[in-house]
Amino acid sequence: MTAAFRALAEVLSPADEDDTALLELDDEWRQSGALPTIDGWALWGRLPGRVMSPLAAMRFAMRREKALRRIRGGVGGTPIRRLHRLPPPTHPGIARSFLRSILLQGAVAELARPTAAVPAYEQILSETGVGADSEIRVSRDGSVMIHGTRAARPVVLRMGRAGGSSDPSIAADALEHLQAEGISLVPSLVGRGQSGRVSWSVETSLRGHAPTRLNEMAWREVMVFLASLARADGRITAVADHASMFSAILPAYQASVLQAAGRVSEVISHLPSVIQHGDLFGGNLLVDGEHLTGVIDWATWSRAGTPGVDLLELYANEIRHRKPAQFASILASETWASAEFLHFSAPYWPTVGVEPSRANLRAIAVAWWLTGMTTLLARPDRQALRESAAWLSREVEEPLEWIGRSGQ
Repeated sequence: MTAAFRALAEVLSPADEDDTALLELDDEWRQSGALPTIDGWALWGRLPGRVMSPLAAMRFAMRREKALRRIRGGVGGTPIRRLHRLPPPTHPGIARSFLRSILLQGAVAELARPTAAVPAYEQILSETGVGADSEIRVSRDGSVMIHGTRAARPVVLRMGRAGGSSDPSIAADALEHLQAEGISLVPSLVGRGQSGRVSWSVETSLRGHAPTRLNEMAWREVMVFLASLARADGRITAVADHASMFSAILPAYQASVLQAAGRVSEVISHLPSVIQHGDLFGGNLLVDGEHLTGVIDWATWSRAGTPGVDLLELYANEIRHRKPAQFASILASETWASAEFLHFSAPYWPTVGVEPSRANLRAIAVAWWLTGMTTLLARPDRQALRESAAWLSREVEEPLEWIGRSGQ
């Protein structure tokens, strides 16, 4: 049973339901073992598919629809209360399209006999006064998002297991901090709380849509926004924080990671800290026409981050089309020092008071690698990467060797 499916179950089950039966299917849309007889509440299905070839995506969709036909009348003698179609999340460097959404969508059915109990998300909708305008959307960590209205105002309701990786309170902390700092182009936090084991937050819904590609005007406005996040006082702590988290996840690399982080911290000790988004790619930007209208999804933020890290992440995704779970090639090929990156980023550096010297850029690139790898490895759906010797060799060991050779 994946951690993401268990986290989703907290939101789709009644708050007082402690024995929900979880029937998670595999990539072939098959249930392992015989279907049990269900007396109470149950969830059947699987989360959206990951990046795959067009042919594999078509097969994934066909198997999903066959599985849904098989359980049309219920599972284990229990009828379907509600079926959720779950569109896939966006990925850096992967084209966003209606067809991809249809093919790779997941599906989860709530199974329950007639009962007065309601799932946590329905209870929270009622408590917050949010009227749902759309079906639920599920992230890879099992968190849930619903677009709706509250007091005739468009809002986004986020829900996830309290204290887990899907807990929306981290992003809520970021929005509160950004509001206090007077930062524009970010959602305003409307409310937050906890219902049973589910944490929730409500934020304003910003106009615009995720860009297919950033135009020149939007690029300039992104850099103006990132410059507004610079803070002249306070030292950068995100590098040390991420190195500590990285080491806790992969303790075998602790010595090398902490050594790399220490060297980076020495180089950037004179740089201003910034509020760091931590996962800045096109899917977390909103545009309207040529203009930037919002920056969303702050669950990976840092209060005292490294300037340039978010800019390099956006450049790597939007220009170099970084594939998911791949960072090493951007680092080792020195894309961060390329003439193209320096051209794109030229307006940013003077506004935050950073000299784009080779030493500074190299340190910023290592900080970017630490940020991205820590965010990736912390995800509950990335357990397979942590156990893959080939991936660890390419994305962890080789970068650490390069960092050591380059003097960082």
